[in-house]
Amino acid sequence: MLQRSMEKLIWCMGIMLSINANRLITPRVNGCKNVPKKSRTKESMPRAIAAHIREYVKSE
Repeated sequence: MLQRSMEKLIWCMGIMLSINANRLITPRVNGCKNVPKKSRTKESMPRAIAAHIREYVKSE
């Protein structure tokens, strides 16, 4: 039971990381000039994962 929940947790973290990675890459690909230099997604990524874990722990 614990192993399965850990696998699910790692999977969720992987999704969060890939979503944030895509968000960081896409502005450069599109060549947008109005993208802020210091990307906010980098800062919010660990916080988003932590929130996700907290939500998941509550639901278990």
